[in-house]
Amino acid sequence: MAIPGRTTDAASLGVNELLRIGGAALVTHPSHVLEVIESQAHHMYQGTHASRFAVAADTEPELAPPPVGLTDSQAALLGLLSEPRTLDQLVELSGEPPHRLMSELTALELARVAARSGATYRRRDR
Repeated sequence: MAIPGRTTDAASLGVNELLRIGGAALVTHPSHVLEVIESQAHHMYQGTHASRFAVAADTEPELAPPPVGLTDSQAALLGLLSEPRTLDQLVELSGEPPHRLMSELTALELARVAARSGATYRRRDR
């Protein structure tokens, strides 16, 4: 949920872009917050919440090819992200220290080939 800001205000660029791409529900009145929460609660109660956001079983998302210019360690880390993994899992699989992985993961996010969602990192789809 997001409240739009003035289009002439630089501090509003992020929230307005989030609303533009559909990454947040537009909120201009308190009732809008209730609508969003009630809709999610209804689906949770009915048991239909997961199916609203699930990827169809017969479709596999196509992974983006690694971009040119990745270091060997970034390419190896990207290979480990064939499925969502936490930082702890990546440390265990790679044997690298967390601070080094965090640096490489940030570079992969900036290259738009990896994304973080909560505590997990994943390879971005095409």
